[in-house]
Amino acid sequence: MEFGFNYLWEERSLHSVANLTRQDGRDFFKIVDDYGIDTRITTFPLDQANEALKAFREGGAKGVSVLKMMADEADGGNTSAG
Repeated sequence: MEFGFNYLWEERSLHSVANLTRQDGRDFFKIVDDYGIDTRITTFPLDQANEALKAFREGGAKGVSVLKMMADEADGGNTSAG
């Protein structure tokens, strides 16, 4: 099977998170809070992927940007600091 190199261009990437439990995550973020580390997450609905990429390219994305597969009215593209 031949790999299509057109998939390598642009900024397409897929990142996997390590196999951790929810409790591992809670414990980690407690440590983050204890040390005053500033985390920033910006979420974008999937249909705003181009806007997310534009923000990244222009330096407007701070921290990590996440594309959400399903709309969540609670955060709809807002930046949060943790």
